[in-house]
Amino acid sequence: MRAVELTTARTVSFATLGCRLNQVDTQQLQTMLEARGFTTVDFDEPADVVVVNTCTVTARAEFSDRQMIRRAARVSPGAKLVVTGCWAQTSPGDVAAMGEVDLVVGNGDKDRLPDLLDRVVAGKTYVSDIARARTVEVAPVARLREFVLAMRAVWDCWQNGTKLAFKGQFYRFDLMTPFFNPGPIAEPKVPIYIAGVNHYMCRIAGEVCDGLHVHPFNSPKYLREYVHPAVDEGLKTSGRKRADFTYTTASFAVVGDTEEELARNRQSVKQQIAFYASTRTYEPVLAAHGWQDLTPALHRKSVEGDWQGMADLITDEMLETFAVTGTYDTIGRRLKERYAGLLDSTALYQPYQPGLDDPRLPRLVKEFNG
Repeated sequence: MRAVELTTARTVSFATLGCRLNQVDTQQLQTMLEARGFTTVDFDEPADVVVVNTCTVTARAEFSDRQMIRRAARVSPGAKLVVTGCWAQTSPGDVAAMGEVDLVVGNGDKDRLPDLLDRVVAGKTYVSDIARARTVEVAPVARLREFVLAMRAVWDCWQNGTKLAFKGQFYRFDLMTPFFNPGPIAEPKVPIYIAGVNHYMCRIAGEVCDGLHVHPFNSPKYLREYVHPAVDEGLKTSGRKRADFTYTTASFAVVGDTEEELARNRQSVKQQIAFYASTRTYEPVLAAHGWQDLTPALHRKSVEGDWQGMADLITDEMLETFAVTGTYDTIGRRLKERYAGLLDSTALYQPYQPGLDDPRLPRLVKEFNG
């Protein structure tokens, strides 16, 4: 970390890697910063602040990200170097570890960049303080973590009469008036679950929550190699064990007793998988199987409104990876076999409308829960 005093910044330059969406994001960032008084200069000119908007579609993309960050530091050696975009979102620790980088901003906090720069470059802070600013890449997660802790503090006040004195980075609760206090309840241990896809959300679930609602777009490999290790980190931090935690989800299911019924439902599930896979936030699910290059192609088709074309990009292998297929007599057993040791409960995610009066459904529920 560079130990130099920050000075007021007036010029900014941008470097953008990746897809057209990143280009749009950069234009929005430029507009916001210019509204705050920054003057945009060409990337090859020295600037006070340099923003590198990264891509992480392939390993080669990350190599290009690193090259661009180092180039920015050479062109503007005195600049405050900000890294945002997909690489900042998925691997903030790797980005922050680069000595050239001053601030890492995840996709969810891009709209906060002007405020963050105001704090960093207004002459009121030092680079040694940026360790705190760097937490912005997980700020939504940090806020959620603190919200859960604050909620538990309020509950403790209601249940046990504990003085309310919660003070965090984002929330402060230090007053509980009698008419807002409902008093104790008979079953005070109310479980808190959050939903999560990426590493930080899964880790925080393990640290402060009772369970994780895994996204339906998942696979056993993704759960085993990505989700569980992240949750385990959080459980270790909180001094808890696997038995103290619950994994639940709704599973993509292709169910049918005839080939015609199965074929129709396969297509519906492929369309749903394509929809989720077109969103970069879900890239870790695809990356677990080496399919992360699919996301840009799906995203382009979604922008074009080519929904059928998106489904056509989902292969039968991908369908079998992310969905469970079976008849009404076999689907329950296959779900149990697929998720043994990985999930504690699940439901059927059927992006097609099953007949509510279909007599096979209650039989399936009874068999599955039996």
